[in-house]
Amino acid sequence: MSKTNQSVLNRLRNHAQKRLVFDPGIPRNQQLASYKRYLELENEMLKRSHRKGGSGKEICQMRATMIDVVVENLFLSALDLYLTRHGRLKFRMSVIATGGYGRAELNPHSDIDILFLYPEGAESKDLDHFKALMAEEILY
Repeated sequence: MSKTNQSVLNRLRNHAQKRLVFDPGIPRNQQLASYKRYLELENEMLKRSHRKGGSGKEICQMRATMIDVVVENLFLSALDLYLTRHGRLKFRMSVIATGGYGRAELNPHSDIDILFLYPEGAESKDLDHFKALMAEEILY
């Protein structure tokens, strides 16, 4: 990846650190508005990078990184909410990008495929609460 595109990737992460950190108690609709604004601004930046000569592959990689940042922030926010409501998480879990997104080949308007991976023996009550919260906070 070129130095220019590496700087764009760093910019994506830096902007997320500034725009996607919320004080406790910020209403969900305000948080979602911030995510939408972040995506709008960064998509415009990706378009400019492409117009300046960035290859399609590089732009797709940057788009995947942009979505990584959003998914990571949404997951951590949802996890904090779960811990506040239910106490500690009694099992390990991972969020895994699959498909084109997982390969960092995320074209504009592509769907974003993610997988929540947790151990087979996770207690169903804890898992049910966790799955419901993850679906609400990340997927919707």
